[in-house]
Amino acid sequence: MQTEEELRIQDELQITQEKIAESRFKKGCVIVVAQKAPDKFTSLTEGFPVIDWVRQTPLPAGTVVCDANGNTAIIERRNGKPVVGKTAYTGNQELINKAKKKANAQYRVPNVE
Repeated sequence: MQTEEELRIQDELQITQEKIAESRFKKGCVIVVAQKAPDKFTSLTEGFPVIDWVRQTPLPAGTVVCDANGNTAIIERRNGKPVVGKTAYTGNQELINKAKKKANAQYRVPNVE
């Protein structure tokens, strides 16, 4: 069981991360779509590359990316490869929906296996 102090710290971290994610959405993050179905949204995964589906190459380090679930990240170099890192989440549906409209893709609830 978590102590009251641990819960308070967790809540503060969540608020900070939400502000970061909202800032990324407002400034214009690159929303990710499925590699094999670019008209469908997909999710970011920590430690994995985001592939430019036209050129079939990873997005470069420093690129700010987001997904239709409210996750945001900065592409960073790990072991010499550009991958998703520095993630932050927001549940602000207004900002998420604006980004989705700009991306011109469809949203499907992710499958959980």
